[in-house]
Amino acid sequence: MKLSERIRDLLRANLTAPPWRSVVGGNRSPAGMDAQLEQIRKSLAQAALREKRLQDELAQAEQEGREREAIRLRRELSELGQSTDELRATLDRIEAYLEMARQNQAAPAPASPPPDVETGEAQAPSQSAPGDADLDTRKSRLDTPRK
Repeated sequence: MKLSERIRDLLRANLTAPPWRSVVGGNRSPAGMDAQLEQIRKSLAQAALREKRLQDELAQAEQEGREREAIRLRRELSELGQSTDELRATLDRIEAYLEMARQNQAAPAPASPPPDVETGEAQAPSQSAPGDADLDTRKSRLDTPRK
């Protein structure tokens, strides 16, 4: 099996069952997700090695004037790059989810804001602490649907 096919299989597994929703058989455990992260990191390392090998083969094919081989290698590099980008995005989403889960376990849930005196409506929550900017960014990525 080509590495890019393996990457696609991993992506399908992650995209069909996002880590922040229930999965058949219950929620994913942090330990299970850590193992999945390790598998994705290993696949990314293998993809980097394969990309280097393909680039070397492409340079050699171009030097030797093998145009068809060069076209095939460019296509493979493009597909590998796309798969790698998607896998990195998945890795980022899972890491963000795990960080949020760990922070939610460490900190109690904030109380709901008091109603506004003039309108009687709930006030918007106060701004996050400066250290929470990265967490807010990751949360927004989790809420954004992927193509």
